[in-house]
Amino acid sequence: MADIKYLEVLIECIKEIYNNESEYFSNFRGGEQAVQFRIAHKMANLIENSKNDIFVDCEVRRCNGVIKVENRRPDIVVHKRNGVGFLVIELKCGVSERNWENDFYKLKLFTMRNKHPMFSDIPTYKIGAFVCLGGNLNDVIIKVFENGMDVSCEKYYIDVLKGLKNV
Repeated sequence: MADIKYLEVLIECIKEIYNNESEYFSNFRGGEQAVQFRIAHKMANLIENSKNDIFVDCEVRRCNGVIKVENRRPDIVVHKRNGVGFLVIELKCGVSERNWENDFYKLKLFTMRNKHPMFSDIPTYKIGAFVCLGGNLNDVIIKVFENGMDVSCEKYYIDVLKGLKNV
């Protein structure tokens, strides 16, 4: 599966949860971790199988070395457990921008190919996605990171209702 397909799976799972489990988005009563788990579970059902050795995990502590950044773990990862990383996801519920910069920093580190030696123990993911879930699908914000940079506007057009398109 091409790496961009994992983003498409993420978008489809978000749409499914908004359409079928809307109670999570009523003032986010289910909590961020509950929504995170539901998205990861749905993604795992679409991605994982015994032949591809690719897994969807939440709050991973280790993957071929320490995976923590600033004492935090990524919310969701799509990876081979031998250390090959495809997609790393940071998730927020609600539209407050107060903690976004920390997540952007983490996604830049997780997707950076040529890391400074002090970050060499952090695995590299091909794509990072910052997802902010709002009260409805129109409020969802997704930013995409590759090689340590936000490439959302330059490379991808994401309309959660219509899907992902390369620019």
